[in-house]
Amino acid sequence: MGGNNGSDGLIIHYMTMRKTIGWLGLLFPFIMVGGSFLFGELSMRLSISQYYHSPMGDVFVGILCAQAMFLFAYRGYRFNPDKPGHKFPIKLSDNAAGNIAALAAVGTAIFPTIECDASGGCGADVSSYLHWIFSALFFLILAYICLCLFTQTGDVEPTIQKKKRNKVYRACGTVMLLAMAGAVVKALLPAELEASVDALNPIFWLETIAVMAFGLSWFVKGEAILKDLPYEEEGAESG
Repeated sequence: MGGNNGSDGLIIHYMTMRKTIGWLGLLFPFIMVGGSFLFGELSMRLSISQYYHSPMGDVFVGILCAQAMFLFAYRGYRFNPDKPGHKFPIKLSDNAAGNIAALAAVGTAIFPTIECDASGGCGADVSSYLHWIFSALFFLILAYICLCLFTQTGDVEPTIQKKKRNKVYRACGTVMLLAMAGAVVKALLPAELEASVDALNPIFWLETIAVMAFGLSWFVKGEAILKDLPYEEEGAESG
């Protein structure tokens, strides 16, 4: 009886941690925009990163550091690089991937970008370049976690709900990569075209899409939705 209680406590701990990481990702852009609006900023900034320079700057850093704390504490499953389903050439454990993501989140927080001027012009310095590098690493490793770690099932046949969750993980990982690609395409546009595109805040929306995909994947990993069914229901659905 005592062993079961300990196991249940561990499951609750990890499920809660995963859902917390998910909530932080899902709510991040809304907290930035909504909080700034309450402080009197009526126009959106060009990117989520630009909210570092808003009245929500401390909250921006705090959320990233909270994400880093949870990602660093996350251990995941015992690593087996030869486990079926692990097809990616780079093989990282859940623990290692979480630690890298945590480091990238902290780097993103402590190295801000330059604040854009009233005309929308954004300069760049060493801090800005480091911010972009850490941000890119953050989303790359999170996409890796979605595509290569969350989708593993080991030696057992995945449940029906697990197969559904895997589809969500793959979709979220793909969306993060596509959002990053969109940001690169935007940066490569001719200056005059880029200036007109900036009026639509594309980087903000691409970052929002990527952050929400990240949050959704962890929310699902915590089985807040698509939770495994009881044995009887699973068997009935399989039949």
